[in-house]
Amino acid sequence: MNRILLISVFSIIFHLQSAKKNGITRTEIAEIITHIGFYAGWPKAWAAFNLAKDVWAKNAVGEDAKAAFQREMI
Repeated sequence: MNRILLISVFSIIFHLQSAKKNGITRTEIAEIITHIGFYAGWPKAWAAFNLAKDVWAKNAVGEDAKAAFQREMI
């Protein structure tokens, strides 16, 4: 069971990184995860929010106060 969960986490991280590389913004990914939460369940959505927060926090240089606040929100 742990192996399946670990594979799922790596898969989600890969897809989030791909979304970021393709230009999806923090706001857009938050909207997508919120939409998916209704179908996949909120515990999974909250886990995805935490992973997205980590992915979008990487390489966040030169951001202003608004961008820093938005980063903390997801």
